[in-house]
Amino acid sequence: MEGKQDALMSKYQSRESTQRLKILSSDVNKNLAIKKDQTSKPKGISSSLPEPKSAQQLCDLLKEITTSKEWDKLLANHFIQLVVNPRKQYQLDEKQKQSLVKSILECPSRYRALVHLLILSRNFISEDVLYTLDGVTAEIIDFVKSELELEPRIESTLLKIQGDEVLFDWLREKLKEEKESLPKKLDLIRNLISYLVGSGEIVVISSRLDIIIEAFSGCNYLQQYSKEEITLEKVARNRVKAVVELFGLDKPSNTESERLALFGSSAYNLVIYHKAKISQLIKELEQERQTSHKKDGRITDLETKCGELEDEISQTRSDLKYKQNRLEQEEKLYEQLKSSSTAKISQQKNFALSQIKIRIEHDLQKLERCFNSETDSFAQNLQMGIEIINDIRARLSE
Repeated sequence: MEGKQDALMSKYQSRESTQRLKILSSDVNKNLAIKKDQTSKPKGISSSLPEPKSAQQLCDLLKEITTSKEWDKLLANHFIQLVVNPRKQYQLDEKQKQSLVKSILECPSRYRALVHLLILSRNFISEDVLYTLDGVTAEIIDFVKSELELEPRIESTLLKIQGDEVLFDWLREKLKEEKESLPKKLDLIRNLISYLVGSGEIVVISSRLDIIIEAFSGCNYLQQYSKEEITLEKVARNRVKAVVELFGLDKPSNTESERLALFGSSAYNLVIYHKAKISQLIKELEQERQTSHKKDGRITDLETKCGELEDEISQTRSDLKYKQNRLEQEEKLYEQLKSSSTAKISQQKNFALSQIKIRIEHDLQKLERCFNSETDSFAQNLQMGIEIINDIRARLSE
């Protein structure tokens, strides 16, 4: 199977090299004949042609290249360079963005997956912002997604770190289908990588690229690592073997794709991923410790405050008990005073009544003597009686 693939690849490369030489020769002759300001449509575009001076010129040139019938790798590469050239980026309006998207999506089907892969991947790895692709990549990604026609479970597995074996088995079976020629298999891989790079997170991209490489190379290092303990020593041995085969004198025993898988990137990235997770957990633990420290400080403050409140409550209870005892004593004293005052008042009252009684009896005796007196003067006796009665009334009113 690998021999057939190498033969087919050599055949395509030879054919493309011949076509490239023909087109380059044609381009040179046309460039000599065409004046600087002439805008006639060329059949082929060379990478030596001047860069567009404006966003509109870029859109017009890309549209012109897209409709060219003589596409090869050189022309496809020039098309890609015009879009992702970091030295010459353009601010496109909405109409120009739609024109750019249309040119990218409608380029010849033979090179379409390759063009999409290189545009999206270079946008991903570029250290500078590619302004030309602002608001454009989303439509490319949607197009690639529609080309793949992924089942929901495969799409979910592709974009998450889970179900590695499911994704690997699906892709391996997909590549084994007899109706899939080598170009179609390559386009499938290109579209998968394009969609992954455009939609996935960093750790997901790294992990899924390993699975794609392993499935395309026909080996399954995932199963090997799932059965064995992953250690840096084993990863290092595989990496040394792959590098030695790459730079050694002997012919490599593995194909290029197998050496990439043998390089152990899946295990290494898994180690990096776990290190990142550990680092994140350590950071979260430190934050938790700080939070716990603050909580402990708050708890200590509350405990101190509770102790102070308990002391205040205890002191208040002691004061209350003391006041209750004082109140009980005062109540007893009041009762005693009350009893004593009542007796004294009663005694004084009885004494006063006794004095009044004696005085009244004395006055009554005087009045009686007045009535029994042999004095002939009635008026005198009457006057004396009235004085005695008034004296009694005065005493009663005191």
